[in-house]
Amino acid sequence: MTKNKTFATCSTIPTRRPGKNLYLMVLMLFLSGFFLTAMPSLLQAAQVTLAWDANNPTPDGYRLYQRLENQNYDYARPAWQGSATTCTLNDLQDGARYYFVVRAFSGSQDSGDSNEVNFETTATNPNQAPTANAGGNQTAVSQSRVFLDGSGSSDPENQSLTYSWTQSSGRAVTLANPGSAHPAFTAPLVNQNTTLAFELTVRDPLGLSSSDTCLVMIEPQSVVNDDRDGDGHPDDADAFPDDPSEWLDTDGDGIGNNADTDDDNDQMPDAWETQHGLNPLVDEAAQDLDGDGISNLDEYNQGTDPAKAEGNRAPLAPNIIYPGDGESRVSVRARFTAGPFEDPDAGDSHAGTQWRIFTADQDKPVFNRTVRWGNLTTLRMPWLILRPATTYYCEARYYDDHGNASPWSGAVTFTTAASRWDKNSNGIPDGQETGASGDLNKDGVADIDQEPLVKSATIGDGLLLGVSIMDCTHAVSIETIEIEPASAFEDSPYTAEEIPYGLLGFAITVDQPGQEANISMYSSQAMSQETVQWVRFDEIDGWQTCEDRVTTNSVDGSVQYQIRDGGEGDADGVANGVIVDLSGPLMADAQVDDGTGLGEGSDTSSGGSSGAGCFVNSLLFKP
Repeated sequence: MTKNKTFATCSTIPTRRPGKNLYLMVLMLFLSGFFLTAMPSLLQAAQVTLAWDANNPTPDGYRLYQRLENQNYDYARPAWQGSATTCTLNDLQDGARYYFVVRAFSGSQDSGDSNEVNFETTATNPNQAPTANAGGNQTAVSQSRVFLDGSGSSDPENQSLTYSWTQSSGRAVTLANPGSAHPAFTAPLVNQNTTLAFELTVRDPLGLSSSDTCLVMIEPQSVVNDDRDGDGHPDDADAFPDDPSEWLDTDGDGIGNNADTDDDNDQMPDAWETQHGLNPLVDEAAQDLDGDGISNLDEYNQGTDPAKAEGNRAPLAPNIIYPGDGESRVSVRARFTAGPFEDPDAGDSHAGTQWRIFTADQDKPVFNRTVRWGNLTTLRMPWLILRPATTYYCEARYYDDHGNASPWSGAVTFTTAASRWDKNSNGIPDGQETGASGDLNKDGVADIDQEPLVKSATIGDGLLLGVSIMDCTHAVSIETIEIEPASAFEDSPYTAEEIPYGLLGFAITVDQPGQEANISMYSSQAMSQETVQWVRFDEIDGWQTCEDRVTTNSVDGSVQYQIRDGGEGDADGVANGVIVDLSGPLMADAQVDDGTGLGEGSDTSSGGSSGAGCFVNSLLFKP
């Protein structure tokens, strides 16, 4: 297959993922730009045209699938199907990120997915904070089940919200499902009116949040001197003052029903059972009143209504194991770990884990990424996301294979260890500093004298890499750079000869979140488009070539590298005013071989007898 030189390429390097039997594909992504059109509607709907390489031999047709960020593909419902190798999708949501893959099909046989491309439609208005609504104040009777209601919370852009309830004052109670819109608790036993306060915080996907508080006044059970059920106990001390069954001890636990809050000892309080139509004198814990596959006891523990059938339920909130809450001296490259996946629906599987991290002092998002393959309960923190000697808090949530997200875990606060490698705190590891004579951009001024607009680093043997933002309109400063040698990457497809410089990691601040930066990158050896490709590594997405964002200067051998804050290639995954990347030059004659010996133009079908040929190689945006 001959590349069309009018298109730049960005290839996803094939990786064998655990538990997957993948086709080895030449997954070239041609990305020559895309366009948006404002449709005549108040929603400012967007349009995108996509195209892909024709399959050889010709299949019956192609199917294109789309998903929104944090959702799964629905392979039963393609967004488009036909025999052409291009299509246009209309009415995309404003200010949303879409992902696309394409599959070829012949008869009942489908190819695997092409490479995935993503496209973010233009947001006509900046993101605004959501509005929390903790519901109206309530009055409840002692020992009754109380349900809070945050469903009135809203977001100006109608984005999905996450909920976090905490008790801010009053007698301590235990909230069931504090990460849902409707948590519940059992009112404490009181002998006078007592007020409890609960605060709801809602947060949108970009990290903006707001809070609201509601009050619940707990009243004691009615105080009367009568003994209406004749059980020998005054009504003021009788949980069921007009129920003669209170004379009994139904569960035989030695506590008469009149003094027992769970007469049948089924772990569900009598008042809750009565409220929801269950019999407090019969053990119905394992039964399923509404037939939704969730036992009555699980409904109680989850704060849901046992008389109302629920659809497929979201997973339970994960528990972050490492770092522990209050942990100190956490490595900036730590492996974050959460507990096992749990889901109330039998047969649901773990499909993804979203991690997000905020600075503890400013509540600023620094990381927001979703892991969808490999070990879904562990995340190795990518390079240069966390800063030394800084306090953060992190949260995680799980996705099941139906696309349902769990509530967020409880927030865990931790502090990173102080740096041992950058004693002068100039953002360059001490062993990689180029000294006073380093001048990679050859402007006659030492790089060290142009910080923070220019930084350079070395890994020895005269191999240097540097970054300059002197001609970049929106970049403010280079916070840090460091070179990671080939030996730093486990299971890398490249040798030290193929990436002799290693990869250069950098963190650059821009003047506004979401801005694009056009960065100049220099090396101690001149580079050209014909002899060098550009590759990047990401702990979540693996290895990629990124020539779509790279232009070489044939005069001085520098590289112009375009990257957007929060866009494709920004390793922190969030538009927060900081761009993080780890990339570098790959020698052009380097070949990727995972053991199959296949490369561009090779037959990548899964079986030699099928005649399916090389199913879809590439997917691209057309101008």
